[in-house]
Amino acid sequence: MRNISLFAVLSFICFSSTASVVLNSTRVIFPSESKSVSVQLVNKSKNTHLVQSWIDDGRAEAKPEELNTPFMISPPVVKINANDGQTLRISKNTLSEALPKDRESLFWLNVIDVPPEPENAADNGNYLQVAIRNRIKLFWRPASLKISADKISDLVSLKRSGNGKLCADNPTPYYVTVSQVMKWDGKSRTVQNNIKGNLLDGAMTLSPFSCQPINKMPATPGKYQMVHVDDYGSRVPFVVEYK
Repeated sequence: MRNISLFAVLSFICFSSTASVVLNSTRVIFPSESKSVSVQLVNKSKNTHLVQSWIDDGRAEAKPEELNTPFMISPPVVKINANDGQTLRISKNTLSEALPKDRESLFWLNVIDVPPEPENAADNGNYLQVAIRNRIKLFWRPASLKISADKISDLVSLKRSGNGKLCADNPTPYYVTVSQVMKWDGKSRTVQNNIKGNLLDGAMTLSPFSCQPINKMPATPGKYQMVHVDDYGSRVPFVVEYK
C-alpha cells in the first residue's frame, strides 16, 4: 500500500469520493468515573476504507501529533471492510486528572475516511481523491456535577447583559448547544434551525456559566421558544420569558 498522509486532503486531478464511513452518534459523553467509552463506525460502501481517528482540544487545524489531550483512541488507524463496522475505544489518561471538576470540558473527536483508489487509477493516473473528515463534540463530564443534564431546559434563559445586549444565559456546568431562539406563538414546536424568525444565524454552543450574545435583538419582550440538543442528539424545545 502506498504511503499517504491521512490528515491532509488527498488530491490528484479528477474527483472520486463519497462519504461512506459514518458514526453512530453526533456527540460523545465521557463520564469521569468511566475508564473508557466506545464509538461505533460503520462502512456503508462496497469497498474497504482506511480510517484515522484522533481527539483535538479545539484546534481544528492542528495535526494529531501536535496535540496532547487527556485521551487515547484505539485503534487510531484501521481498515474497515465493505458493509462492516469498527468500534473505537476512547480511554482517559493521567492528564484527565487536571481537568476542572465543577464543569464539563469540551474536546472534539475527528474521524477521517480515506476511500480506495478507483479501479482504473493505474491506467488513468489523473484523479482527485478526497479524505472525508467528520468532527463531533466530546464532552468530559465530571461525576461531581450537582445539576442533572435533564434540567438544562429549566435553567437556560434569555437575558440582557451588562452592556445591554441580548444573550443566551447558561448558568449550568454543561456545554449547551442551542439551535433556535424565536418568538413563541403559544403552540408552535417546530425545531428546525433554518426557520423564518429564528434569531440565530446558526447553532451556538454556550460554555458553562456563561451568557453568550445573540446578534439579532427580539422585537419585543415576551415568550420565546429555544431549542437545545441533548445528549442523544435530539432537539428539545422549551419556552422562556424575556422581560
